[in-house]
Amino acid sequence: MTSIYFVRHAQPEETADDAVRVLTEVGLADSEKLLAIFADVRLDAAYSSDYTRSVQTIMPLAQSRGLDIHTDARLRERRCGARSGPLTKKRWADFTFTEDGGECLADVTARNIEAVRAILTAHESENILVGTHGTALSTILHHYDDSFVVENFFYFFTSLPYVVRLDFDGQKYLGREELYWNERGYPGIAKINTTIYFVRHAQPMKGWADDRTRPLTEQGKQDRHAVSDVLRDVAIDTFISSPYERSYDTISVCAADRGMSIATDERLRERKVGINSAPHLARRWADFDFCEEKGENFRSVQNRNMEALFEILDKHVGKTLVVGTHGTALSSILHYYNPAYGLDDFVRILHSLPYIVRLTFSGRECIGKAEVLKLDRGY
Repeated sequence: MTSIYFVRHAQPEETADDAVRVLTEVGLADSEKLLAIFADVRLDAAYSSDYTRSVQTIMPLAQSRGLDIHTDARLRERRCGARSGPLTKKRWADFTFTEDGGECLADVTARNIEAVRAILTAHESENILVGTHGTALSTILHHYDDSFVVENFFYFFTSLPYVVRLDFDGQKYLGREELYWNERGYPGIAKINTTIYFVRHAQPMKGWADDRTRPLTEQGKQDRHAVSDVLRDVAIDTFISSPYERSYDTISVCAADRGMSIATDERLRERKVGINSAPHLARRWADFDFCEEKGENFRSVQNRNMEALFEILDKHVGKTLVVGTHGTALSSILHYYNPAYGLDDFVRILHSLPYIVRLTFSGRECIGKAEVLKLDRGY
């Protein structure tokens, strides 16, 4: 198997000549962080667009491995023309269309895929590092997976850098995995999408009578720092939580490290558990209107959580939030956006305490999902 690690460049300065745009101080610092991201990855060769910002982004990593960077003009970014930004959706609807003086996506795709195929031919069964750009990378992802559309492009528009691995058997595409994502954005350009990091609580005490005040175990308290560490580079605007102690406490260190407060919303609470709940788990997932005696049905949990989420999305457009939540409450949200998400998916994260998943939204539409942290501590 051959793996290509595509690294979309870090944050660049705003200059007139696109080819020689250099990284900001923030971008240069982020390029150094790639060393930790790739610490356990063997790299056999390095390629890049010949644009300065792409070469700069992978330079520290390549140098640390003793790799020369082979530049290839075919990997460069799309040439932009007049009024480029407002026409993004039109270009994605018609790959042959472009603005005056610009380059159509069909041409960007053709030259980038030609370069990728050459890399695959030259490096069978190796791991290759490739420095790239937002639109250039998007056309590659769309070529190999036509479900990748303009909303997915907007999903990582502000991620500078962004790292994704594509796997191949010869020239055959096998799949991809996102490895790094942030929200540095471009200086002076407002963030387009809303991002929410849903944090399912850390390990709670067993046998606690009052579910609302159920505290974290010592292990759970330690894992609050893991939550804070994994979100350390994320610029967070707001913290919101279920009012239940275990959820609030799980994100408390992350908020305190930033000197920020945590708002609570009663609608984000966990499902009310009734009598003899556990044996009816499968039935509750099969019938959202069913619940055990004195319990709460799944539809009720989903309705109130979605009501809260829609209000959050309407109020915090273009912002980045952390939301403290629960297993069933979070699963109801994930099921809303993907009806295929069911019992098996819920069981998969049942013992993940804490668990963090990032959802990216355009308005109220979910356009991206990625797991960020999964610690299987169990109860």
